[in-house]
Amino acid sequence: MNNRHRSWQQESRHGRPARPGRATGKMPAMNTDRSRRLLAITLGLGLIALISGCSGFDQQWKDVAGRAERFGPEPGLDGAWIGWWHSDAGHGGGELRCLLSTAYTGAPDDYRAWFKARFWGILSGEHLMMIRGERQGGEVVFSGTEDMGTLAGGDYHYWGRINPDEFRANYQSEDDHGTFQLERVK
Repeated sequence: MNNRHRSWQQESRHGRPARPGRATGKMPAMNTDRSRRLLAITLGLGLIALISGCSGFDQQWKDVAGRAERFGPEPGLDGAWIGWWHSDAGHGGGELRCLLSTAYTGAPDDYRAWFKARFWGILSGEHLMMIRGERQGGEVVFSGTEDMGTLAGGDYHYWGRINPDEFRANYQSEDDHGTFQLERVK
């Protein structure tokens, strides 16, 4: 056999020469930088698809906001909220929606907050968290810490106020700080 054809022809698992176009069970050597770039692009696209995918949030938001627009807001602070968030550290900003509901933990001012934020104009992400508050006059004042995960920046400290018309908060992490402000959907 001619040696110049030997470079593409490898032996199969059975010790016989493999035919061109057949799998040999051996992976061809790839350029390491190219492999890393390809892996990064693949993971990035997968993450984008995961983050920006449709979810149960959108359907529930539509239901709750639709009821509020037809019949008025729910009693207390429960319901649909809409507004914006802004990073003062230059990490973006955009639309922010929240479904707020009483948490029924035994404390009267604990709430379950399900957020959906848009960022960089094309991506969105969701986060579900507990807000533990204390009623002061006609509003609930809250503060706490939430672990958003390594990719999102780790621990975030937050503090703010919610009244029947407005939901305002500040946040701070090791690498970011900013504000968000929402209004009740009516």
